[in-house]
Amino acid sequence: MRKMLPNFLKPEALQRYIGMMDIIVQIHFEDPDHVSKFYDPFNAMASGIISVPINLPGTPFRRAIKASELIRKELMAIIKVLGLLIWGHDTASAAITFILKYLAELPTIYNEVYKEQMEIARSKKPRELLNWEDIQKMKYPWNVACDETCSFTSGCFQRGHQ
Repeated sequence: MRKMLPNFLKPEALQRYIGMMDIIVQIHFEDPDHVSKFYDPFNAMASGIISVPINLPGTPFRRAIKASELIRKELMAIIKVLGLLIWGHDTASAAITFILKYLAELPTIYNEVYKEQMEIARSKKPRELLNWEDIQKMKYPWNVACDETCSFTSGCFQRGHQ
């Protein structure tokens, strides 16, 4: 079944981005300006945690509150990005799971998808990778994926049965 998935859906597609992810991490954690951006707020928070809880200007407690607001703002931005990544991953995983379930329950649909995939595979030379033209030829699998995703998300009529 894994061979039927387009390359961009495979976990191996992430390999192309490992270098870029490493660069981003290095920029954020090795950049002295970025690290120092959090150094003072964390120190202010640490001091405020062990101070008398009086919220007046100039007190360690007040500085800790302001520092925590800055840190919270930065963390929320990070959480939003992570949430989008997780949401996107879970949605794709759920869609693939429902498509596989759909194909397992309807052998006639599975056979049509398999037939089309094998025609594309036979047209390729050994070790030749899929290309955009090959993806464009995947009409029936695309319709099945759209139909199942549509029914999974909103109960739409499934065109794959036609």
